[in-house]
Amino acid sequence: MTTTTSWNDVVDEVMFSVPLDIDDITERIPKQARVLDLGCGYGRMSLRDRGFYRLTGYDASPQLVARGHAEAPGLELRVADATHLPDSSDTFDAVVIAALLTSVPSPRHQTMIVAEIARVLRPGGEVFGVDFLREGDAGYLAGGSFRATNGIPMMHFKDTEISALFQDFTLVERKRVGVNSLFGKPAEVLQYAFQLPK
Repeated sequence: MTTTTSWNDVVDEVMFSVPLDIDDITERIPKQARVLDLGCGYGRMSLRDRGFYRLTGYDASPQLVARGHAEAPGLELRVADATHLPDSSDTFDAVVIAALLTSVPSPRHQTMIVAEIARVLRPGGEVFGVDFLREGDAGYLAGGSFRATNGIPMMHFKDTEISALFQDFTLVERKRVGVNSLFGKPAEVLQYAFQLPK
């Protein structure tokens, strides 16, 4: 794998598999809901496969978005900065983030992303996410940041840190799940859902 600092450089090498709790999403959100997949990469087919048809996907990587258009031309994917979304306030019924915060090692940018999620969600809307949890403190830089095997800066969290980011939301559900990392190593993620107050 090429050593890099950008997802654009590994677009053809990565296969994202971090597990969203799709069952929870389909139980809580109607199929006609306006759903934003933020940090969508090359697109998340599982939501469309479950019957959601008002999906919008944003990712900061033009190459990942281009890959999504090539693999699934019907997906509505666009390039956008998660800290400055192009949508009006109260646009979406739900937002999905799968390892987005893991891929943003800057606490300031994480806070900006969560603020944007709160802005574009309608009151009572929900955010469904999954992010990687820290395994002790060995091998991490300050705050749980590190460089992945391919050189991309990332971050692993304590579950309390995720809760702190969403402190203005109401916790709906959280669950620890064992997975394999992007590079095949055993890891643990936190699947979570938070609701924006009405």
